[in-house]
Amino acid sequence: MNPSPTRTPASKATHGHKPQPPRRKRDATATRSKLLATAERLFVEKGFDGTRIDEIAEQAGINKRMLYVYFGNKEQVYAEVLRSCFERVLALSKPADLGDRGPVAEAEAIIRRYFAFVADHPQIVRMIGWESLGGRSGEMLARMLAAGLEDLHEVVRKGKRQGAFRKDLDEDKIALSVSALCIGYFSRRAMLEALWGRDLSSPDLRQELLDHILSLVMHGILPEQGKTKEAPRARSGGSR
Repeated sequence: MNPSPTRTPASKATHGHKPQPPRRKRDATATRSKLLATAERLFVEKGFDGTRIDEIAEQAGINKRMLYVYFGNKEQVYAEVLRSCFERVLALSKPADLGDRGPVAEAEAIIRRYFAFVADHPQIVRMIGWESLGGRSGEMLARMLAAGLEDLHEVVRKGKRQGAFRKDLDEDKIALSVSALCIGYFSRRAMLEALWGRDLSSPDLRQELLDHILSLVMHGILPEQGKTKEAPRARSGGSR
């Protein structure tokens, strides 16, 4: 009788298991991610000019040569960090479950969402601040300032068509104004905390600031006949 065939170790390893990426590829991905995370932290803290390649590699615990392999130079590392920040802001523009609540309620919901993102991501606010001063990537800065509010453009257009908003509104300027109002508070955090003697991380203060922004924006975009009826929703907090 012939002996029964035996399974090879390879067949055991592959049966019922998903193939894993090669170890070298996993290591390369982890190394690149670690370098980017360290670079972002340092760029946020010190800006482009104050951050050195040696410092990024040393604090990441990775040979400096590998940084040049993955990115080429400091400018490319910085560009990758900016791109990562932009993608996080851009994720806000993914279709949101706004329902069909009408343009006023939808605009409020978008502004609330954007304000919460800015409040919860101080590192991105600081990167925008550094980029505003340094001017290394004006195009990327413009895209970051506009990102996260793309759906506000359509809501404003819809509101104009339906008569819920003023007919003379410019969607680009509305979105930029909302971005500036939200980012402005958190980019001047130290100054405002000293001026007001209050902590900007306080939920109560954040709600006050959000209500102020909503009231200011809604009073600016509603037609005269709609202000009395609709604007108090912003001041009272609306749907959160």
